[in-house]
Parts: sequence; C-alpha cells; structure tokens
Amino acid sequence: MYEYEASAAPVGPLCTCCSYSLKPGAGFCGGCGSPVPQPEPDIPGPPQPRPLRTRDFVLIELVSWIPLLNVCLWLIWMFRKHPQRARAAQAKLITSCALVIGAAVSVAVLAALVRYGVLDTLPLPSLGWR
Repeated sequence: MYEYEASAAPVGPLCTCCSYSLKPGAGFCGGCGSPVPQPEPDIPGPPQPRPLRTRDFVLIELVSWIPLLNVCLWLIWMFRKHPQRARAAQAKLITSCALVIGAAVSVAVLAALVRYGVLDTLPLPSLGWR
C-alpha cells in the first residue's frame, strides 16, 4: 500500500473505506482503489412565475363585479399555470358559491316560514303594512 504521513493535513475528503485523503474530483481512492461517490449535479427546476402585483389583484377584484364574466374568467384562471392567480380564482369561486348557496337557503327558509304561517304567530311589532 501507499505510505503517507499521518501528520499531513488532508487535502480533500477522506475515503469511507480506508480514510485515505482523496484528491478533489478523484473517481477512485488512491489507497484502497474503491470508487468514490460523486456529488449529484444541481439540476435547475422549472422557472418560477413572478408573484402577483397589486394591479393583478385589482384586476381580479374588478372582474369579480361583472356577472357571468367573472365565473368564466375564474374558471380559466383556475386551470392556468400561474399558481397564485389560480389560488386567488379558486378562493373567489368558493366564496361566491358559498354566498349563493347561503342566499338560496335563506330564501327557502323564509319562504317556508311564510308558507306555513310561522311568522304570523311571532309577537312582532305592527308595521302598518296590512
């Protein structure tokens, strides 16, 4: 085997088998001949989309006020590749659906109360409408 000075500081990483000082970038250990694991190269991921700006949020809010167009654009934005705009559109669609469902349930409950005369039995002040 190779002889080396024990007092010498290691030049690079140490071999996992024999603790021999390896040269940087070596493929095999100079002491025992075992292969040296090579570090994985850094592979860049997909490019990240830019964050939404204030004007993008203002655009989403303005579009939210236009009936029918808002739902169409929310559905389009939900399936686009920009994750922040997709999340904003999902949130708008969910809250709008919740508001519509809540309004429909409220109207149905009120209609049932009026239909079965429950409101007539409540001690409400007279408003003079009848």
